[in-house]
Amino acid sequence: MAIEIVDFAVGDETYEGRLNVQSEDADEGVVIVPGAGHGPFGNIFDVVAYELAGAGKQVFRYDSWESHDELEEKTLSELHRELEAAVDYLRSNGCSSVAVIAKSFGGGIALTHDGDGIEGLLLWAPAVELTDDPAVVDEPDARIGDSDELAIGIPDLDHVDVPVRILVGDEDRGVSPEDCRRIVDAVGEGEVTTIPGENHGFNANRTAIVDHTLEYLAGE
Repeated sequence: MAIEIVDFAVGDETYEGRLNVQSEDADEGVVIVPGAGHGPFGNIFDVVAYELAGAGKQVFRYDSWESHDELEEKTLSELHRELEAAVDYLRSNGCSSVAVIAKSFGGGIALTHDGDGIEGLLLWAPAVELTDDPAVVDEPDARIGDSDELAIGIPDLDHVDVPVRILVGDEDRGVSPEDCRRIVDAVGEGEVTTIPGENHGFNANRTAIVDHTLEYLAGE
């Protein structure tokens, strides 16, 4: 199992990236986008990256904020450009298809991205505020720290034209299965899976998380 450390350049910024890959013939990629309170390295992210690479994927992670304060200085447009650059990186590395795993706040980044070049979304406990009216797309250049939550209007999800799978724990106090069902109802194709005994940290029932992730992204 190879883990390559990558200098991941996005515009004038360079971040640490890590590529997990087992086979030189791997031509399917996965980008992992973390939540606001935890970076993409360590815990369940390491486990899933290792298992997906073993299943024949190229898995790319990048660390573009090291603290909540740094995240609050970013804009949604910047976060979208980082995701686009990660997809482009995997494409340039030989991937013919790319899916995204996005956790918590990262789910809002993935859902509001235009989706170009992405074949599927796997959202882990997406922490977004879903409203009836267009919301977040009205101010994509506003600082993340200028709003209390990442609000997404149901009309903002009209552009989502790829399969969306959501995993959520039944002990998550911030994101409920009902919240997740509202998201899948608003997109063209979606499914919600509730994981018993899991909370928002996604480290209590790792076996179930890995199994469902592999089932969705690797057909296992």
